[in-house]
Amino acid sequence: MSSNIWTPHDIAAEARAWQGVLWRMESMQAIASTMKLVDTNAEQDVLETLLARSERPGLDHSPISPRLRTLFKQSPLPTGSRFQTRTDPGVMVGADSPNAACAELGYWRWRFLADCTGLDRLDPSPCRALEVDIAARAIDMRIAAFDAQGKRRQYPKLPQATRAFAQAARAARIGAILYKPAHQSGTGCCIALLSAAAIASPRTRTQTEVLYLCVDRSGARWRSERTAIDVSADRWG
Repeated sequence: MSSNIWTPHDIAAEARAWQGVLWRMESMQAIASTMKLVDTNAEQDVLETLLARSERPGLDHSPISPRLRTLFKQSPLPTGSRFQTRTDPGVMVGADSPNAACAELGYWRWRFLADCTGLDRLDPSPCRALEVDIAARAIDMRIAAFDAQGKRRQYPKLPQATRAFAQAARAARIGAILYKPAHQSGTGCCIALLSAAAIASPRTRTQTEVLYLCVDRSGARWRSERTAIDVSADRWG
């Protein structure tokens, strides 16, 4: 086996059964975002319909909830995402704990801000934690077998390697990929679901607590009446 290429057979040999909970921080601004663009409810209905048609197909007969179907059907950016090209099946990404999910979302919002010229802050946005029960054949990219190229796949500057790995994992009938968070806090792991079949329960659990995420050049801050989470950008560089 080449140290640079993982085939479906190689990946299948490292797979194991995995059960747990995926946590994902979900923005509460979806309806407000489209409302800003229209003048009437009828226009908003048309816009929502057009957006739904642009989503990735392939889960119409899945027993999972409509909310989860939406998460799987969302298309990545034109350049693709960490685990999918524009033509790959949908991927749902989360973490194994609420804190890890917060830190990861904060990191990627910070990355967006860092790439913007003339923008120094993202105003507070409300989010809630979503819980999903998972049971799947999984690959853990934190194990020694993946050390040689692990860092390139976990924090990809050239995400082609990550996408190719995910394509090989799908061919090996892998339902989930576990990997080190990009936020590098030293705790928790991130989870990429490659198939809706990895979801053990068709329903999600949404936390009632609303957390507000604020991002500036110094890092990300989460705040609610009961919770305060600060993630410094010092480790992100």
